Amino acid sequence: MKFSIFVLFFLTLFTPSTLGKVSMKTCENLDALDTKSFVLFNKKELVELGECVALEIIKSNKSYDWGKTCREYIEDEQAIIGTFVLSKLEAIQIGQCIGAINYTYMRYHKEERHSASCLKGKEAIQVLATLTDDSINKRELKSLLCW
Repeated sequence: MKFSIFVLFFLTLFTPSTLGKVSMKTCENLDALDTKSFVLFNKKELVELGECVALEIIKSNKSYDWGKTCREYIEDEQAIIGTFVLSKLEAIQIGQCIGAINYTYMRYHKEERHSASCLKGKEAIQVLATLTDDSINKRELKSLLCW
C-alpha cells in the first residue's frame, strides 16, 4: 500500500500535467489546435503560438498591426510583475511581435540577393512599437527593419 502511494506521488510529480495536449514546438501542427488546447497552454507555448501566427500572416502577405503587438512586448517588459499578470492574448501578441522580427531578420539579413542589414531584438521592437499606421504588409515590414 505504501509503495502504491509512493508510485502515484512520484508519477504525479514527474509526469506532465497536460497529457494529450498539442505542443507548439513547430508551426506544422497549427491546424490541429482547438479551443480546448488553449486552456492547457502555458505562457511560453502561447508566445510560440504567436510566433507561428505571425509567420502565417507574413507568408500570406496580409497587412497587420505589428505596432500594437510590439507595444504589448514593451508594456510587459516594463510591468513590475511581468509575466505573472500576462493574459493569454497578450502572450500571443508578444509572440507575434517576436515572430515578425525573427522572420524578417532570418529572411533578409545578409542574404546575397538582398544584401540587407536588418534590425533584431529590442531595437527592432522599438521601431515597430512606434508605428501608428494600423497595418503594414511584408514589404513594408522589410523596409522598416532592413536597409
